[in-house]
Amino acid sequence: MISIDGSTGEGGGQIFRSALSLSALTQTPIRISKIRGKRRKDGLLRQHLTALRAMKEICNAKVTGDTIRSTEVFFEPGKIKGGDYAFEIGTAGSTSLVLQTLLWPLFFADRASRVEISGGTHNPMSPPFEFLKGAFLPAISELGFKAELELQAYGFAPAGGGKIVASIAPVTALETQHFDHTIDAKGILFTIIGQGLPKHVAFNEKKVFEESMPGYQKEVRILNVHSQGSGNVVLAEIKNSPFPFIAVEFGQRGNAAEKIARKLVNAVEKQIEKGQPVGPHLADQLIIPFALAKGGSFQTNALTPHTLTQIKLVKLFTKINIDIEKKSKKEVHLHFS
Repeated sequence: MISIDGSTGEGGGQIFRSALSLSALTQTPIRISKIRGKRRKDGLLRQHLTALRAMKEICNAKVTGDTIRSTEVFFEPGKIKGGDYAFEIGTAGSTSLVLQTLLWPLFFADRASRVEISGGTHNPMSPPFEFLKGAFLPAISELGFKAELELQAYGFAPAGGGKIVASIAPVTALETQHFDHTIDAKGILFTIIGQGLPKHVAFNEKKVFEESMPGYQKEVRILNVHSQGSGNVVLAEIKNSPFPFIAVEFGQRGNAAEKIARKLVNAVEKQIEKGQPVGPHLADQLIIPFALAKGGSFQTNALTPHTLTQIKLVKLFTKINIDIEKKSKKEVHLHFS
């Protein structure tokens, strides 16, 4: 059994979710204490509890501590079972983060899986549906992880009410990859997603995108969607091969639409300047799949606390070696062996 202090590293929900995934993959019992110990509200919230109970079902696991606000959990996994699953968070908690917890064991299940998750699909501090479908899944597909993702309903925070559906194929073979190409920013797609917003919000965001970054081929689209609650998300996609770079910003009450749009433009400009294909938010999500592929490398421009936490967890559960090579302040290479 491995004991894990959930307040170490970034001390949030990520260490809890990743530990569950790695426990199931390696068939190693774990005890996690001080769960989300660095958060204002520590312990399990609805999103984390849903991930835990979902993993319990998928792995026929023995579990203690699966209650709201629990700060200690024991998890002993059994055999991973593919199949049809449906899980409901009950709040606007992130469907994306719950899915990413379940993905890794289900890739190694005995058969294909279809997973429905209801809750929030567009939440600040977690990757929205478009990021998973447009950047994350294409990136891990290069390693041999095949999954499809469908959005059946939008769910903005705090109302929730969204639903995603993932179809996950068992891994047949994994390949090592080296994501060391540079971004070729010939085309940039800006997308404005809104529900229940004043008309000037999308108009002002669109104006910022159209007037920014002269010299680049740009497309701006506005999606007026239906959901239980109002929300505003802006995304920028740099079309690139083999997977695009996607940046995201969330509109918030009290912040002008122009400010949110300019913040997104700044993120895109910085990534183009640095040139790496893997941004800081995708980097932490690639640690587990690269470790499972047992080799390869990728370059990014920064190691976030989330990324460093992922590296420590992978080393705790596996014998994979992860070397961090800092080329400069703007360039970091991660090598897996």
